[in-house]
Amino acid sequence: MACVKEIKINKDNSKGECGNKGGKCDLVYEYGINTCTVSNQTTYLELIGCGNKAFVSFAGNELTIGLGNLRIYSKPIHNIIDDSNDNASNKIVAEAILHYTDINKKDVLLCIPIKLDDTSGDEFWNFLNTVSPQGTKTPAAINTSNFTLNNLVTNCPFFQYSGNFPFDITGVTDACKSNADIIVLDPTDGNIATISTTHFNRLNTLITTWTTTSTTISAPTDLFYNSHGAKKPGDDPIASKVRILSQCVETSNVAPDSKKKPIKDFIWKIPAFGLGALILIGLICKIYFVATESGARVPNVGLGTTMNAAMTASSNNKGITVLSVGLLICIIFIIILSVRSFE
Repeated sequence: MACVKEIKINKDNSKGECGNKGGKCDLVYEYGINTCTVSNQTTYLELIGCGNKAFVSFAGNELTIGLGNLRIYSKPIHNIIDDSNDNASNKIVAEAILHYTDINKKDVLLCIPIKLDDTSGDEFWNFLNTVSPQGTKTPAAINTSNFTLNNLVTNCPFFQYSGNFPFDITGVTDACKSNADIIVLDPTDGNIATISTTHFNRLNTLITTWTTTSTTISAPTDLFYNSHGAKKPGDDPIASKVRILSQCVETSNVAPDSKKKPIKDFIWKIPAFGLGALILIGLICKIYFVATESGARVPNVGLGTTMNAAMTASSNNKGITVLSVGLLICIIFIIILSVRSFE
């Protein structure tokens, strides 16, 4: 049974600010091929075992499947409103909800609006042919080959808010009063999950519209929006953006520039090499000049006239020679290290 009559999400009328900022609202998922069962719970279908072979994390915390498993409702619980957009205009006819818990036992609901669309392939829904009739709650094995929730959970932008469970869950005390992090994929995105008219008609013969005794239409007060959307492990995080709807402030989750890091690693080496070179050259020149001024002969090692002239000029311009050679070496080091840091 649903806890509220409806949950309206409006991009323009949200109030408050979510505490997750700068990438802490990221949703990462990867589902494997699963062998699972489906049971008819009259107002929804429950799929069990479909999330066992999966990696799902939210806000940096890995998630595990909860007691609610995966539910599919023939009438969506969330209604996304954006100007003239709503479930009717967006052809949203159903909603799938995955129940997770994080390492701190915090409940997380991943809600997937489902769009009526006859132009997209929807082999995923072939499992409806194995579902038992209403009233029989007996689980039936899903025999569809290559069955994976990657066909249902997609890399759409999503809303996120903190609120009460939208429905009751057996085993969760006062579920309707329990708080959860709720993620709702944006149904206006082109990657949203779809269902054909044929399969939707089949779904409606299996389950009835969910009911509620509540007259309350819930609306989240602290709505968050991730425009980058859900992603798979290894996706580029540079484009990740999180927008606080109530204040229209954007923060970027930008990965560090890998080209700048090597420069920082080498930055301390440049003055060290330069200083060492200057000291070495100074010592050599000092020894040479002391030797020549004291009358010592420099051994003749076969230097030509040009080299002798250079040495004579060096003895007359000691300071200029030392500084010039030292500066030349420093420049060479800087060029070499800069080129290497960008490779």
